[in-house]
Amino acid sequence: MKGDADPGAASTTDRILATLVLVACWLWMARAHIEDVDIAHAELHVLVLENRAPDPYQYKLWIVTQVLEGVRRLTGTPLKNVFFGNTVASLGFLLLAHHLWLKGIAPRG
Repeated sequence: MKGDADPGAASTTDRILATLVLVACWLWMARAHIEDVDIAHAELHVLVLENRAPDPYQYKLWIVTQVLEGVRRLTGTPLKNVFFGNTVASLGFLLLAHHLWLKGIAPRG
């Protein structure tokens, strides 16, 4: 029956709109991070590899730097593209985790 539907359930349109908002936020944050961090501080990667980066960067970013350098060497991908891919993937996973967390604690209808 029509009256049996859960009044708190999201419609397909609501789900699509929420997905579009999350994707837009993801891409906006990725663009901002790429412009303000990845491009602006690309030389920091080389300094960390050479053990010459200023504190706290030398140790705070060490593992990330080593992983990104490993990916660059294994794939032959330019470092800039490895940074961009890392940024997009990291922010995507962060938004997904945040969405799932909110979905788990949000009251239902």
